[in-house]
Amino acid sequence: MKKVLIVLLGLIVALLAGSQLIPAEWKVGRSIVMAAKPQSIYPLVADWKAWEQWSAFKTPSMTFAYSGKASGLGAICLVKDGKMEVHNEIVAADPAKGITYKCSVAGWDPCDCVIAFTPEGTGTKVDFSYSGRYGRNPLPRLMGLVMNRTLEKPLQDGLENIKRLVEAKGAAPKGKTGR
Repeated sequence: MKKVLIVLLGLIVALLAGSQLIPAEWKVGRSIVMAAKPQSIYPLVADWKAWEQWSAFKTPSMTFAYSGKASGLGAICLVKDGKMEVHNEIVAADPAKGITYKCSVAGWDPCDCVIAFTPEGTGTKVDFSYSGRYGRNPLPRLMGLVMNRTLEKPLQDGLENIKRLVEAKGAAPKGKTGR
């Protein structure tokens, strides 16, 4: 029994020490090229209510409350899903360049989220990324290894939904996707 406890304690110490080798900062993102101008894409990303048309993070149990401006700089969206609360606030907005927003989940450090537009050929490359800091706590660092992978698919799905919406409006030829 004593050997089992020593081995278990050794594993816990190794796990905690190993977690400190994980970088303190994290970033996950996806990109896609759309056959549309930034000004056609901007209304879908700068207005929280428009996110209901394309966001892959939305679930039927979520409720949304909006405050601040209707769109752009200062627009706020509070999302509730069970006990989880997420506060999103647009902190930078430019119809030609995209938006930056702060995403705060209770109990976690806030993360920076960016939806950036870059001209590419006759279309626009749209990058959607989340980034933040884990801090010194080993639990978020270890959870981050899984969390980052779970964010990739909703980011890509959201971008593909935006692409479908803007290209259907413009009846433009299809662009290419990228990672």
